[in-house]
Amino acid sequence: MAASKYHLQDDAFISFRYAQHIQEGLGSVWNPDDAPSFGYTNLLWTLLMAIPLPLGMETWSIVLSISALAANLCVSYLVFSLLIADRPIRLLAFVALATNHTLLAFGSSGLETALNGLLWTSLILLTLRTAGQRDGSGYLWIAFTATFCLLSRPDGIILLGTAATWSFLQGERDFGHFLRKATLYLLIPATVFAATAWGVTGDFLPISFYAKATGSRHWSDGFLYISMFLAFSSLWVVLVIQGLRWISGTKWSNREYLLATVAVAWISYLVYVGGDFMEFRMMVPILPVLVGLCFMGAAGTFRPVVNASILGVILVTSNVLQGPLLGRSVYTGWLLPTRRPVFETSEPQLSFRDQGLELKRLFEKEDSLVLAIGNAGIVPFVSDLRFVDVLGLTDLDVARNGLQVNFAPGHRRLASWTQLKEKGVHWLVLRCDRSDHSPSPESVFQSDPFIRAMRQAEPELNSPVVQIALTNGFVISGLYLRPHPAIETLRLEKTAVPS
Repeated sequence: MAASKYHLQDDAFISFRYAQHIQEGLGSVWNPDDAPSFGYTNLLWTLLMAIPLPLGMETWSIVLSISALAANLCVSYLVFSLLIADRPIRLLAFVALATNHTLLAFGSSGLETALNGLLWTSLILLTLRTAGQRDGSGYLWIAFTATFCLLSRPDGIILLGTAATWSFLQGERDFGHFLRKATLYLLIPATVFAATAWGVTGDFLPISFYAKATGSRHWSDGFLYISMFLAFSSLWVVLVIQGLRWISGTKWSNREYLLATVAVAWISYLVYVGGDFMEFRMMVPILPVLVGLCFMGAAGTFRPVVNASILGVILVTSNVLQGPLLGRSVYTGWLLPTRRPVFETSEPQLSFRDQGLELKRLFEKEDSLVLAIGNAGIVPFVSDLRFVDVLGLTDLDVARNGLQVNFAPGHRRLASWTQLKEKGVHWLVLRCDRSDHSPSPESVFQSDPFIRAMRQAEPELNSPVVQIALTNGFVISGLYLRPHPAIETLRLEKTAVPS
């Protein structure tokens, strides 16, 4: 099922580009002559992608991702076995999770999402199994898994801190016990992460952290993101079930407190950062937690099997409907439904991959050319040209000092016109259209959101929009910042000169 939802995300190719340069011995660099940088949030995944294998990076990412998804389902069943005594209810919980649209969709996206989910579920399983123990072999596995959780994504520190606190409260509350938990869950993982990140990238935090942690907060987007997820997945039922149990005075078990605390901590973080622009990708790590809470609640009702069966029907039905509903754009604009954006060619647009191949054909021998782009994934990866990431996900200067914008969650910075000129950019690639549907340069100049944001900050912007024809009947439009012989040769005569 995950393979049938195969949809390599454009962002996956940011990691692939870094991994390719690591393979080539250039280090963790965005462009071959750049200094090392931390332009990705998935350090572990990028290093895994850098392993030179005959099947190729894209295929390797899908094989590893689907394998991690399958393993996550197995580990989730073990977690359910610790949480739910009734085997039929446990199986219903497993089916509800195994058919979840978001979980399956990001099992073949080329991103670290499935692996990160596996690591989170594994750490929760180990935490539950070792609760109350003072020592044992499980502790070594906790340190190992917690370390990989943090290497997978730095925001995994939220799970580590929550699990460490819960685990400490289950045993003797003395200093030795506290020190042991802090060392296993926090000190060892943080030390390994810091040493690896600094050694590979020369920094301790991903560049995107600076873009997200600075500037204005977008709490409303975060609330909307969570609300939409709960609505489309029908996991709002966890609020109803557990709320009714609380009203009736039913006491929660310690294990329910762990799951609830993990869920609340992670959701609070997502609200704080404003959610994410990909369709509920950031909810994958806590999907087993939410499903577990649902069926734990059903197991504590008057007719547990019947109620759990009704719950299972609701969740599975929502899983089947979620993809088509979101695919029809039943959302608020910035949420990108899971699809195949890298490979699709839909009239009147050209796929990102083909755009990259066309740019490579046009400019392959132009070593002095510097381009900029917003979709800094497969186009730079396939073209193998020098690019500046105009949204700052791979550019520390833009992430820290770029214009504050509100394009989408995770995209709150934009390089200014002055920054692009200082970085030596010749052409900012804006859009690609079929020639008979192509807007005029004047229309692009007036309507493009990047240009509008730049002009608002710097009204003196005087760079024209120029267009270049491709061999397959498409036209690429871009902001022409500095003259370059290759662009002068290829540019169409008609341009938009700012007034």
